[in-house]
Amino acid sequence: MQSFKLVRALTLLLLLAASSTHATASVGKVMYTFGDVTVETPTVKVLNKKDTVDAGSVIVTGPKGYVQLLLDDGTKIAIRPASRFVIESLEMPAEDGQPAIGEGKELSASFALQQGGFRTITGKISKRNPGAYRVSTPSAVIGVRGTDYTTRMCDANCGTDSADGLYVGVSNGGVTLTNNGGELSLGKNQYGFA
Repeated sequence: MQSFKLVRALTLLLLLAASSTHATASVGKVMYTFGDVTVETPTVKVLNKKDTVDAGSVIVTGPKGYVQLLLDDGTKIAIRPASRFVIESLEMPAEDGQPAIGEGKELSASFALQQGGFRTITGKISKRNPGAYRVSTPSAVIGVRGTDYTTRMCDANCGTDSADGLYVGVSNGGVTLTNNGGELSLGKNQYGFA
């Protein structure tokens, strides 16, 4: 009976250690902040220039807050005011003398925009496998083809002339928006709504 309790306790400790390692895998750093910017990991702390960001982090900007991130695969993200952006996962196996990113088990760049908006230039993961990149939003899932694009999620906060939903504009490359209504493909200098 004693050995069973010991095995059970050790198993629980190993599971907790594994889950905490996954939740805190550093995947990038902060290049710039302005105004109120916090990160929930799940504790809330102020995010400053040169801080690292981890897989599982929730980045929150205040009404006049901005933050720019440089992720380890070269992805650049500028998050606009009044936003809530989640780095769900960012990982890439080691290659050509470059260290692994995140847990490094697979190609994965997964994010969630819960409110607000951002602009991004995607990095190595999306260039190696565009299908490994996705951003989920309340209106649609965003996929890319080597891209520089902007998004804004409107929810009664974009002015009286703007419908609620997801607005996307592509500066370079391509984006697909997918939801229950179907799929919309956008190319360079095109804009879409979902």
